[in-house]
Amino acid sequence: LLLTLFIGALLLRVGSVVVSMRHEKALKAQGAREYGRSTSHLLAAAHALFYGGALVEGLWRSTQPTRWTMVGLLLYGMSIIALVLVWRALHGLWTVKLLIASDHRLNQSALFRWVRHPNYFLNIIPELVGLALIMGAWMVLVVMPVLVMLLYRINSHYAAVSDALTLESLDEPLPVFKPPVVLIPVARLDRSAVQAVAFARSISPTVRAVHIAMTAESAEQFRVRWIRWTRDVPLDVIESPYRSLLQPLLRYIERVDERDDRPITIVLAEFVPRNPWEFILHSQTALRLKLALLFRPNTIVIDVPYHFKDTGHMSQKEDDSV
Repeated sequence: LLLTLFIGALLLRVGSVVVSMRHEKALKAQGAREYGRSTSHLLAAAHALFYGGALVEGLWRSTQPTRWTMVGLLLYGMSIIALVLVWRALHGLWTVKLLIASDHRLNQSALFRWVRHPNYFLNIIPELVGLALIMGAWMVLVVMPVLVMLLYRINSHYAAVSDALTLESLDEPLPVFKPPVVLIPVARLDRSAVQAVAFARSISPTVRAVHIAMTAESAEQFRVRWIRWTRDVPLDVIESPYRSLLQPLLRYIERVDERDDRPITIVLAEFVPRNPWEFILHSQTALRLKLALLFRPNTIVIDVPYHFKDTGHMSQKEDDSV
């Protein structure tokens, strides 16, 4: 019996959607515009999910008719009456979406004067509550409103982000930024580091390399090796005897940011192995640093991948011969 009632309710809802689609097609042909498309899709998904959840829970519980079934039938019957009244008040303007044409007028019938959104409050809500009571779907009745509110909040978040990112006017001039301060964390002086330094110098005249050393001896060795390689890019060496890499580097970036108001760009040299499974064999310091800097304002992180076949780095002699 309950399954038969559910199938009847489902067929009625599908029929109303078919009518809505016909009205929508006719309205758009007359120049009507649709508003709140994402919200309409959200509500449709929640509606379908509610129906499916009520059916599953009803079958799982093997629900039998009770006095709550009669309450549900009463509510569902009231929702159908409300739907018919809304149809009669709107005629061809009724749809499950929000469509407005330039010649549409505000409906001043008694139904719309008494209830601001009768299709929602007198039809959909009683329909869903009644269906849940008919099927004995108490969990759905409690969980679904919470889920709908969560989905609504997610949708509101996306709408707010979209509004915040939208250009208000295309007449606004293109912003001009100062060249950034570029910092290059260098673990070792190799081909990937050379490529990262070359790229950093191509985007800004203010470039500094930073190296974290575990001992004073290794710090001096790296400093000597760096100066022997180049004097064009200054190097800062930080000693970290406790083998901590990330925290000393983050503190260094903070100090640079405090004394310079320009944007900070972190250029990371990252070796890319031939096979994907080889990633686990290499240091994940770059990934950890990117995650640590992800939410830091005024900071840009650039990956400079180095592949075995990369030839972007050229010596000065090779460059002069071209």
